[in-house]
Amino acid sequence: MFSPFYLFYFGLLIFAATLAYIAYKKGDKKSIAMVVLLILTLLFEVLALILNGRYVFLYDLFIPTEYMLFCLYYWKSQPVIKTKRWAMLSVACFFVFSIAVAFMVFQSQALYMGLVTWNIDLEGFLLFIVFTHLLFNIDDEISLPIYKIPEFWVSVGVLIFYGGVFTILGLYPILLHVDPATAAKKYGFFLNPLNVILYVCIISGSICFLQNRKFLIQ
Repeated sequence: MFSPFYLFYFGLLIFAATLAYIAYKKGDKKSIAMVVLLILTLLFEVLALILNGRYVFLYDLFIPTEYMLFCLYYWKSQPVIKTKRWAMLSVACFFVFSIAVAFMVFQSQALYMGLVTWNIDLEGFLLFIVFTHLLFNIDDEISLPIYKIPEFWVSVGVLIFYGGVFTILGLYPILLHVDPATAAKKYGFFLNPLNVILYVCIISGSICFLQNRKFLIQ
């Protein structure tokens, strides 16, 4: 039913979720956000393949959930209360925006052609700010090189993924106009490697925690 790539991709998600769960049980409490995110992503990706492009407005409902979980990871990693409040406020605003877009997409296929990248555009912009802040505010009192700290790998993965997605988002509406039947498949050719990089970075973060937990648990 699924191509070899998707079998690899789903296996990667399961492996990443398993390691994140082990890290959570070993004391990395923020990893629960990654566990939930990875499981939901796996379920949604399977559903998306089964639906084969139908009910595209569901993407606009999944994206704010994804954003909320990334912000939860940030919230649990960031000690500064003020920035944590701003992150949570952005979640509420983004949910309202996403529901409005999903409703408009559900009402009109023509609107879908114009709004298809709005949610992920805004999500990527916000997450780029959030995880750039996290990357440059990693606790410098931890006696480890930065590349052995989980937040470093998660931040790098998010920045690479959403930085890459931002550069190719304009391609998807063009593909939809040229050939709607194969647009998602062609777009996936560019998007899939970025997904793999993101989940490999999340796996790397879990491994770093498991190897260095005695230095990371305060």
